[in-house]
Parts: sequence; structure tokens; C-alpha cells
Amino acid sequence: AAMCQFVRKVAEKKYDVEGQDDHSGRFDKMYLYADWLSFEKFETCGNRFGNWKKWKNDPEAMEYRRYLAACFWLYDARLLAQMAAALGRDEDTKEFTASAASAEAYIRERFFETDGLLRRSMRDLQTACVFALHLNLVADEAREATKRILLDSIAAHDGCLQTGFLGAAWILDALTETGAADAAYSLLLNHRHPSWLYSVDQGATTVWERWNSYTRKDGFGPVGMNSFNHYAYGSVLSWIYRVAAGIAADVREPGFRNIVMAPKPDRRMGHVKASYRSPHGLIASEWHYEAADWVWNFTIPEGATADVTLPGETASRRYAAGTYRRTVRLPADPPSKWPFIVLRQTSATDEKFLAEALELHAQVPGACDEIWFSASLPFGNDAAVARELSRVERWRAACEKAGIRIAVQQGNTLGHGHPMRGVGTSETAPGLCEDETLDFTEDAWMV
Repeated sequence: AAMCQFVRKVAEKKYDVEGQDDHSGRFDKMYLYADWLSFEKFETCGNRFGNWKKWKNDPEAMEYRRYLAACFWLYDARLLAQMAAALGRDEDTKEFTASAASAEAYIRERFFETDGLLRRSMRDLQTACVFALHLNLVADEAREATKRILLDSIAAHDGCLQTGFLGAAWILDALTETGAADAAYSLLLNHRHPSWLYSVDQGATTVWERWNSYTRKDGFGPVGMNSFNHYAYGSVLSWIYRVAAGIAADVREPGFRNIVMAPKPDRRMGHVKASYRSPHGLIASEWHYEAADWVWNFTIPEGATADVTLPGETASRRYAAGTYRRTVRLPADPPSKWPFIVLRQTSATDEKFLAEALELHAQVPGACDEIWFSASLPFGNDAAVARELSRVERWRAACEKAGIRIAVQQGNTLGHGHPMRGVGTSETAPGLCEDETLDFTEDAWMV
């Protein structure tokens, strides 16, 4: 009931208000939404006027805030319409469906130009594009143009997102929904700052308020607004469950009576294993690669069904409760997408992984220009380095026969299935590497 009243008030006011400087809670002086801690020009604190209290001095920044706020009016109204429909409340369904339509019309009229794109003052912002794409505010040529603006912005920032709390929650969805799931995975698996794995590399075991709340180089960041247990960026797990693992709710049949299972795998991920304890029981999904084959094991609990879509297919099939195993031979990606394939080395199963790399190379010709094997050279342990180099030398003949060049990573070994990090150079492994540095933070297939 409270949320219904709130959205009704938003529909009346349209967030056309000025931000307050106190905490009186009065609606007519309420805060506007802002993309907290983004790296873009209208970032909440680092704007050209010094801090969030002076945003009203920047008309373009205020208009951007109103755009974000109006988008949440649209989003909230759509959610309430769905909830009302699920509860059989027909009048509320009609009311909030109409409210959502009003919000969409208002956004298009106020914040978009005649070419169908966002206002020029904000169309270059990642979060603005994410909202336009995810909420379906752009169509046809304008949608493709907005997608391209977003992808170009990511590329221009070293493959990193620039969004704050609001945009980070939807950016992977926006990319996936526009056919760029590979770009979404690239963001997820990026180790540069800012990124999810950058924080992990700094020692994070929880989700932080800032990507660099702590760094191994500089220690703790500013004390103010620096939570080490903060949900916002943790919203990425929703995408991992729904898209990577393929466990999603069907809004037409609430409570997971029917499950939407349509995983979008990416070889760089290595493998995924996820489960969710629904009202009907445990929903499980696990996939991995066996050479060129993608293998998926999934479980649908008793009392539930699932609409299952296999990778590469567009039509879904209704499955009853049970445990299933599906194997899909996925087509090779174009050479331009994958610069190399990385074979992970683990001491217990070295020969197995080498065999898989050779098999994969034989089964998917043209998938990459070259395949790289990477061993790990522990720092400061000459005996271990000698053993690793000796192992690589034993495999050199087999690799060269198959057209595989050998590169060596110096650093600590990561678990199988994780993105490769580190570099191999002629200085860390004389005679084994070419002169160029190999940056394993780039896209790579994992075996």
C-alpha cells in the first residue's frame, strides 16, 4: 500500500523538484536519484561544483538526475502492475499500467531528441544508455546507436564500466539484451579498476562500497563513505544467476512454479555452478566445457516446470521436474573475438589439460590464430621454476607439431576455470616466449 501511494505521488510530481539540503523528509524537497560513485561527468561528489549540494547550479546535471528519477518512476510502475496482476487486483493493474505508460511518454518527450536518441548532454554517459536500453526506451536504429555508444564508451575506458551504483546494477543486462553478452562477460571478468575482480584482487571477500576501498598498494581508502559490506555492486549476482547460470523466475507464474532456464555460456568463464532453494525445492544448474562441447547439468524440483532454451537456439521447450544433462557442440567464434586459447596448468592433471588443448585445437579450426599454453612460475623459488620449465620443454614438441606456441606466466597459480592473469615475457622465461608481452587480462578461452 505504501509503495502504491509513493508511485501515485511520483506520477503527480514527476520528480520535478530540487534536492534538499537537510533531512526533513518533505516530498516537495526530496532527493533526486543520482548515480553514486560513477566515474562520469555528473558524478555525485566529483562534479565541477564541488559536491552534491551544489548540483542545482548545473542545469544539465539536474536534468540528468530528473531523467534517472523518471526512469525509476517507469520501473516502479511496471513492477507494481506486474504485482497487482499476480494478485488478481485488476483495478490496480490498470492504474499502474497507465502510470507506466505516462512515465514512458514523459521520458521520451522530455529527455529524448527527434533522432530518437537521448539528449546530447547525457547520451554519452554509460548509465544513461544503460537505462534507455534496459527499459526499452529506444528502438530500431536508435537502439543500435545507443548500444554502440555504450560499447564505444567501455572500449574508450580500457574495457571498464564507468557507472555508479544505479548503472552497475543493469549494465550487464543491457548488454545481454542487445546481443552483446560477450561484452557483458568481458566486464564481469575484467581485472582493471574499476571492476568486480579488481576488488577481489585487492583481497575482497565481501562486496565493497567502492571498487578500491582497499588496495594492496595504498591500503585503506578514505574513512568516509567506505563500507566494506555494501550491497550495491553485489547486484551483479542477479545477472550471474539469471544469465550465466540460467536460473530465472517466470513472472507469469510467480514463486518459481515455472523457471526460465536459458544460460548464455562463455568459454572464458570456464564453468558455472549455481543453485537456488525455491518454495518447490532446489533448482540447480552447472555447466562446463569438455574440449569443444558445452555440457549442462540442471535440476528442476518437484512441483515445478521449466522453459529451457539451449545456447544457439531461440525456441524454448517445457521440461517437467527432474535432473537432466545436455551437451551442445557450440560453433567456433570468429578469430577476431578470441586472440588465443589459454590452457590452465594444474600440477595434478597437467597431461589431461594438454590433451584437451590439442583436441580443442583440432576440433575448432579457425577459432583462434594461435593457442597458448601457460605454466606458472612461482616467484623466488628457483627449484620450482626449473621444474616448470622442464615440464614445458617436455611438451614443446607436441605443442609445436599442433601449431601451439608456449608462453609462461610468472606468478601464483589460479584455480582451474578462472580467467588468466599475469604476463609472460622473454625476461621471465628466456627462450620460451616471444619478445612481446602477453596480457592475459584480455579475452581468452579457458580449457
